[in-house]
Amino acid sequence: MLSVKGFILIILFGTLPSCFKSSSDQPPQSLLQDHGSQAWNRAAQDKVSETNFREIFAALLAESGASSKDISQAIFDTPQALLLPPTQTGVGKAANLNSIDEFYLPHTPEEAYEQGLSNPPQQRSLKPGKGPVTLIVFPGFTSEFIAFDPFEEVLANQESLFAKKMVPILATITDDVYQVKEQKQVSAKMSELVRVASFDRKGLPWVNIMVLTPKLGSLESIGTVRAGTEIYKRRLHKILHQTRGVNSLGEIYLLGFSRGVVVALDFLKHMSLQPTNNYPWFQRVRGMVSLGGPIYGSHIPDRALSGDHSEDAQTVQILRRFISDIVAEPPSDLKGQAYAQEAARRVSKNMATWTRLIQEINGIGKNSKSKSSAQILMAQEEALRHIDHAPEKAGIIANFDTFKAILFDLLALQCPIQNYFKNIKAFKQILTEFLDGLGELTTENRLRWWNEANLPRHFRLLSLTATMPGPPVNGTLSPLLLSPYIGYRSPDFISRLRPGYYSSLEAGAGALNDSSVSVARGRYWPQLDSVSGRRHDYLGIIGAHHYGMAFPYAVADKNRTPNPFPRAILLAAIGSYLREYPFGEPKPTKH
Repeated sequence: MLSVKGFILIILFGTLPSCFKSSSDQPPQSLLQDHGSQAWNRAAQDKVSETNFREIFAALLAESGASSKDISQAIFDTPQALLLPPTQTGVGKAANLNSIDEFYLPHTPEEAYEQGLSNPPQQRSLKPGKGPVTLIVFPGFTSEFIAFDPFEEVLANQESLFAKKMVPILATITDDVYQVKEQKQVSAKMSELVRVASFDRKGLPWVNIMVLTPKLGSLESIGTVRAGTEIYKRRLHKILHQTRGVNSLGEIYLLGFSRGVVVALDFLKHMSLQPTNNYPWFQRVRGMVSLGGPIYGSHIPDRALSGDHSEDAQTVQILRRFISDIVAEPPSDLKGQAYAQEAARRVSKNMATWTRLIQEINGIGKNSKSKSSAQILMAQEEALRHIDHAPEKAGIIANFDTFKAILFDLLALQCPIQNYFKNIKAFKQILTEFLDGLGELTTENRLRWWNEANLPRHFRLLSLTATMPGPPVNGTLSPLLLSPYIGYRSPDFISRLRPGYYSSLEAGAGALNDSSVSVARGRYWPQLDSVSGRRHDYLGIIGAHHYGMAFPYAVADKNRTPNPFPRAILLAAIGSYLREYPFGEPKPTKH
């Protein structure tokens, strides 16, 4: 999920929580009094599933040649206290979420990292389990503006067994896709809209992957959640109806990345209301895996849409005014000289509107007499890195391929005068859809969804979270800043992710956040569900930032260096866990 700055070149900053509280690993008395052994049992099961997943991930990493240091930086070990946040019955979901957020504030990424160092995953061999498993990946917010698809490294292997079987089938199916440049639906081959591959092991497809790939200008990665649900329902029905005779799908899970979690959850709810006979393939869908998803909302949209005087909220207000003021083409009933005069008037008005927009955006924060607490922390971090002679990541470049796509595929700028009003309409629509999509990621809207959805209990949910390094403590930099996965040498760190991390920190996400979503908001809490007794598998915290867990990079540096985080192995580990611990079977007690 991009920040508003990431989407329209505006950095969001808010207000850091006033203090970090001290804490211990002992669960609060309020929790023990309210939940007793039930909470302990739930936390124990969370630790069992996390430990099992850590061991599977570590086994696959070691098999690939990763060192123990690589493994310790790729996946951490959650402190026991974080599995037992203070919640109370009868106080409402919002109050309980606030309690969870507050409880997570004093905890740091370094705690989880250091605990992982002192408690390395045990060596184990992979069990074949029941397979294969098919993961349908729902993409994140604004992902159509990134040059790669999630898990690009896996998708690139078109010699994989699942790709060989499915690509010919997808090439025979078509579906409509919206193109904002043309302002209409166009037909495309399904092989262009859904990419497939598999992680193969010992001559067998171990994990199948189907990635729903929003194309640039389709607006499928922004806009309303329900619009995405309807599109993906249509496409998946076409595909899975055609593959009913293919026995290689196995159990099906949705894998939501970032905002894709929100869409995937809505998809499960919506499809559960459809007649079973109409969608027989859906009976094979067992649940959803959340990868860095804002299950209960994100602090950045909360701040951006709050209407307060923070910089991010001011940015949204400016955008809304711009959308309202920019004018489109004159009415079609005007002809000749009358049309030309009205068009000239509108172009002049739009030029003034664009000028005011640029001035207002440039002016945000300029009149502030003092830096925000996050800006101070970030400046401290940069200063300390320079003192230690820590080299900067190679500067970002104007990625010609990306900008060419935006200028000529998204907007018709090869003929800017002739297509002037078409471009205005397209740009206005993009911003409108972006703000609509941002609004659906707020805490208020996500809690409303959980209150009203009554998602059927039989859907199994799994959650995997991530974090960047914490801020400086007592003038000391986080050791995680040296990690190749989330440190200052990693792609996107300087251009977007570190500012996003501190923006999230200021907005209340705490130090445990991946630059867009906090660990507390990225995992499932049964206390916040309107349905009880659901099976949840907590898979833990990985050492990845928001882009790195899914993409090589979002913005290229001059060397186009990909993030080395082992995304393909992460995907294989998720699938291996689902094979070994399939749907309907209880999680075994840890040996």
